[in-house]
Amino acid sequence: MSDKKEQINKMFKHQGKAAKLIGIQRLKAYETTYNHLTDMQDQNKLPMMDDYLFGNELARTIYKKKYYLKNLENELIEDSPEDVFKRLASFLATVEGGKINQKAWAEKFYNELYEGKFVSGGRVLAGSGDIYRIKKLGDVAFNPVH
Repeated sequence: MSDKKEQINKMFKHQGKAAKLIGIQRLKAYETTYNHLTDMQDQNKLPMMDDYLFGNELARTIYKKKYYLKNLENELIEDSPEDVFKRLASFLATVEGGKINQKAWAEKFYNELYEGKFVSGGRVLAGSGDIYRIKKLGDVAFNPVH
């Protein structure tokens, strides 16, 4: 298993305040959907590039400092915009009813993000799906679905 996958698995097992606010059901749905998108990427069923940012150093710096997921030691876990898209898409899709809908919407969200048809705000890029930290996503903090 790659270091990135190990780090992500460790995050899903972290039982901090964010995990408690999200709730066990939504956290499990997030993990399942995230793993589904990872499998789709591994099978080349979702688009990916070697350099999504086309060598733009300013964009790389911004992603590293603001948007890439970090572990509790503040070390980068993610290293590409596609990682961010996967995290965001899989986390947002957890509000959909049922696993089939969650996976379908996660794929749609991922593709929309990748193609630039949907551009999320910075707080959402940085905070959605970060189980290590509670981050405010605009005017509303994490809101568990009931």
